Amino acid sequence: MQTNVLNAAMKYGLIMGIVFSVNFLLSVSGNAIITLLGYLVVAFICVLTYRFAVAYRDKENGGFISFGHAFFFIILLFLFAAIISSLFKFIYFRYLNVNYLPMLLEQSVSMIQQLQEQFHLSIPDDYYETMDKMMNPTAYTLQYIWVNTFLGVIMGLIIAPFVKKDKGIFDNPENK
Repeated sequence: MQTNVLNAAMKYGLIMGIVFSVNFLLSVSGNAIITLLGYLVVAFICVLTYRFAVAYRDKENGGFISFGHAFFFIILLFLFAAIISSLFKFIYFRYLNVNYLPMLLEQSVSMIQQLQEQFHLSIPDDYYETMDKMMNPTAYTLQYIWVNTFLGVIMGLIIAPFVKKDKGIFDNPENK
């Protein structure tokens, strides 16, 4: 059964990773209308997560799945999707739009400096150096893997109860 969950999560995770990548492209476009389409993609991701979990339950598990198993599948689904999406993001940051992360760093530093002046906050001396290290393509994409996996945990907690289906007393495996 462990192999089934990994194979299904990788297969569906590839599709999800492509959808994650499309969502990323919409979010970095800079156009407000195109960025709003990203919200539709997020809704589509929620629907896909449910549909893929139900497909896994019905095709791989004989129509039954526990909450824990569905939750585990959704986390794996998001993990594999995050890996695919992060590869795309790395290529984007490294080769397609090399100015994006430095621009994002500059905006972040400017905003922190404004907050520091407004609220008289003290910022550690190594803060800007740390921010600079985090804004390189490798570190930034690795962070996205963890963020997307954490979103998978949240999504799993929400969707797994709806996917869960226990065997009833009249469900006999010999009849199937």
